[in-house]
Amino acid sequence: MRRMTLLALIIGLTMGPGCARIAVKRGLRVEPVEAAQSVVKVVGQGYQLRGRRDGQVVRVQVAQVSYCQHNQTQRAKGFRVTERRAVGPGLAMEWIMGGVITLTGAGLITYNQLNPPQVAEGELAVSSTRTWLYSGAIVAAGLGLLTAAFFQQRSLGRSEVAIGMKTLRKQGRVRPCRAKKATGGRLRLTLDSGLQLETDVGPDGMASFALPADIEQRLKTDGRRATLEAMGDWRSQRRLSL
Repeated sequence: MRRMTLLALIIGLTMGPGCARIAVKRGLRVEPVEAAQSVVKVVGQGYQLRGRRDGQVVRVQVAQVSYCQHNQTQRAKGFRVTERRAVGPGLAMEWIMGGVITLTGAGLITYNQLNPPQVAEGELAVSSTRTWLYSGAIVAAGLGLLTAAFFQQRSLGRSEVAIGMKTLRKQGRVRPCRAKKATGGRLRLTLDSGLQLETDVGPDGMASFALPADIEQRLKTDGRRATLEAMGDWRSQRRLSL
């Protein structure tokens, strides 16, 4: 009965800490194999505006521009990276408990070998067999725990798996480029009060808005800011102080 209780206790201890917590972190790593290639791509057309107030008029200088985007491409090798680490004392406990249980089983085997049970002649074979079975089960439990700890320990650390060549692409911001004097177009000026004024761009690339007579009263009430834009081109929007 004592041997059965001891065996059950050892198996319970083995199964308890036998599953160490392993944290897994996955990611990607790239290794460039060539210099980055830069390409400037035209992605649209529009206007660039510069305006200022001059008395009762807002004068605007208008340039026709291309919108360009600076892109980069680069060939690189890709790697899938996995990092595994033990969390808490679970793995250390596996090593400790595995060693203790294995030594306990080995100690029982040695003790029984040196001190065979004193029983009647007819019962000796059965008692000896049970003793070896109990001791062997304890050793097996300890070795199983040590084996699990060994493989978990081996799995820790950083590993990389190649996933082939990749083309890395980086897109820059869209910016005005290749400016020239505008020869036409239509502009809108929107005051913070909601009043909207429109005018055409002249062949000299200039445009002007005639402000209402009560402009100062409007600005005092609603603020001195206004939005200037070329109609049909949202990128051209500018905020002006009047």
